[in-house]
Amino acid sequence: MTDLHTVIQALESFNRQELAEVERAIKSRWHELGDEPSPSDSTPEERIALMEAAVDDFWANMTPEEAAEAIAAMNEEYLEPLEKIDKDFAWIDALPEDER
Repeated sequence: MTDLHTVIQALESFNRQELAEVERAIKSRWHELGDEPSPSDSTPEERIALMEAAVDDFWANMTPEEAAEAIAAMNEEYLEPLEKIDKDFAWIDALPEDER
């Protein structure tokens, strides 16, 4: 069996798609253990990294045609944000520009 240090070192050579596969495997293992980490257990940076990885994974699993169709659909109509969402994220406006 590979030790933890070796696994962590191996991550350094992985590309985004490989890292996304590792992330899915880790989530699956957490689920098997019945002890999934809570989002509140992670830092804002960790949560942002997870969101960025999800977006990367989203685009990586699309064909160029599917991506073009999704982009066209997103650009088709502008929707105003819901008032509740504006209130929920109003705290962001109070952050210094370099921390947003």
